[in-house]
Amino acid sequence: MSSSLDLTAGMTIEAWVFPTVTPSNWRTVDEIRLYNRALTPAKIQTDMNTPRGAVNPRRLGRRVVIPGWLVWCWLIVALPTFPALAAPPGTVEPIKTAPEVLLTTVTGNEFRLSQQRGKVVVVTFGFTLCPDVCGMTLAKLSQVRARLKMADDVLVVFITLDPERDTPALLRVYTRRFDPTFVGLTGTPRAVALARNAYGVLASRRAVPSPLGYLLDHSTFVFVVDRAGNLRLMFPAGAPVEELAQGIKAILADR
Repeated sequence: MSSSLDLTAGMTIEAWVFPTVTPSNWRTVDEIRLYNRALTPAKIQTDMNTPRGAVNPRRLGRRVVIPGWLVWCWLIVALPTFPALAAPPGTVEPIKTAPEVLLTTVTGNEFRLSQQRGKVVVVTFGFTLCPDVCGMTLAKLSQVRARLKMADDVLVVFITLDPERDTPALLRVYTRRFDPTFVGLTGTPRAVALARNAYGVLASRRAVPSPLGYLLDHSTFVFVVDRAGNLRLMFPAGAPVEELAQGIKAILADR
């Protein structure tokens, strides 16, 4: 892109303008599966933003000359609207119904995500013997819930990735360490795998030289489902508490 900027009385802006595709276009569950399986974020962004063949700005775009007075008028009108137009961090687009989760609670009751309408459901995956990220994620969600005025409308669900070792009793003790309202879910290995795959979460065993025998390497996301059952937000494990709280508050306010 070539550009020139003259801030004198006769200001003009000259630029080569051509369409781009932003990374937000691949922040969906389906494309996260591609990200996990084969690609890196940099490659996805490069593949989506780079046309095939040599890139020639003069062939891709057109030359635009904008009068200076028009630029200033546009800035005065448009800049105040930018915060309102910006999507909250973690926004999933387009909006789709969240994949079904059909598992069992630690008390032995059936749990269906589709039957939780009216509540904002926060879903995350992990296992009780996880040495780091699972506990940190649940601790953050506990802090988030403490900041919400409508906390009773938020249901945090922790789905085990290790149903063979995470018994209902162990899962109950683990989740209650962080918040007594958190719901631990388990099921048969097949049922857990169905839920995991539906959300694009990967998990694989890694042998360790300890009595544990193995740990799980897994992807970690926090999924937020709105009151209508739509998947609205998806945060990485490292998202700060403030960002999580901001996103969930926005979903709570959206009736």
